[in-house]
Amino acid sequence: MTKYDCIVVGGSIGGVLAAYNLGKKKRRVLLIEETKWIGGQFTNQGVPSDEHPFIEETGCTTSYRTFRNEIRNMYRKHPKIKETYKSQQVFNPGGGWVSRNAFEPKMALDLFHQMLEKYSNVEIMTETKVLSAKMIDDMILSLKIVKRDKIIEVGAPYFIDGTDTGDLLPITNTAYSIGSESVLETNEPNAPLVANRYDMQPITWVAAIGYEENGNYLIEKPSYYEHYLNTIMPYGESILSLHDGGLNNGEGKRTFVLFQENKNKELDLTKPPLFTYRMIRDKNKFEDHFYQTSVTLINWPQNDYIFGNIIEDDDALNHKYMAKQLTLSLIYWLQTKAPRHDNKGFGYPEIKLEKDILGTTDGLAMAPYIRESRRIKALYTIKEQDIAIKYAKEAPSFWDSVGIGLYNIDLT
Repeated sequence: MTKYDCIVVGGSIGGVLAAYNLGKKKRRVLLIEETKWIGGQFTNQGVPSDEHPFIEETGCTTSYRTFRNEIRNMYRKHPKIKETYKSQQVFNPGGGWVSRNAFEPKMALDLFHQMLEKYSNVEIMTETKVLSAKMIDDMILSLKIVKRDKIIEVGAPYFIDGTDTGDLLPITNTAYSIGSESVLETNEPNAPLVANRYDMQPITWVAAIGYEENGNYLIEKPSYYEHYLNTIMPYGESILSLHDGGLNNGEGKRTFVLFQENKNKELDLTKPPLFTYRMIRDKNKFEDHFYQTSVTLINWPQNDYIFGNIIEDDDALNHKYMAKQLTLSLIYWLQTKAPRHDNKGFGYPEIKLEKDILGTTDGLAMAPYIRESRRIKALYTIKEQDIAIKYAKEAPSFWDSVGIGLYNIDLT
């Protein structure tokens, strides 16, 4: 058995940073990742950073600030980037409007490896999965892991779950929750009367697409295209459309466009443009037509898979397959039926799956984008009545640090 000071299971963003910080402290660390890429959301899930508009001035840890600066430095060193960006302190490499610093997944992957390679005491095993845990009472002694059909036993006094779905928790019999708890469990005023372990935010299977003028890149019609085309959402439209149900329950449908119709540079959010939403490659930032296409990542409301879960669901494998089918069906619909912004009818055959972006042969991400995980049963769980002004008589004080965020829930 090989022994370490700490084993981090899962190469998510958090898992990578855990290994990085332990490496700095000269601890011997093993980082295990099931896919070929470490980096989680930024890399193998294909989702660029979502950031608030004040990120350049405030609201950022030192490590994340360093990461953001280094991403820009990597672009400044690109041999074909336009001269203006080489000296510009703040710029958005990809141009996507969900982020102030949109970047290609491979850039994040390279940077994460550079960070960890500084420390010879950090070992990385990709394409590796945990099979089982050896326990004494509540103490983990070792894990059995498999890498390319070879089973290895590894041990440590400390183990960190760095997966995006809490995969180590059931393997180690650690107490956890999934889905929504009931009011009887939490006493939260707005909790449901009955718990629902399947009430979880959806996964999304991201794809990378480009747009090449006068191109024709029509994909094969997906097996479940007609199924999704005939799936009518509560807002009265097919899920394959340029509409969704909006951010507020009951407000009716929200309408998008694929490309912004007005010619000025100011973003028009009355009809949000989807192509530039998560654009991670802006061909106009490079000289000599170095890139033929700009590239965006499809993580839109229209391919959020709301039809089932992949955590502890008997049909999880089928849900993953159907999530991919939804994304491919959306691309096929865009290529054949989407109303064009240039009054040339319907369909954008110029849309192409970009197969060099996500490290796969089909242009889809290695893993689904995860919004919700298993939740470890904490020593103390912060509840609605602790922090909501309506219920808390005064601001709470906690002995340790607490992160607080505000973000509209995508879909429930």
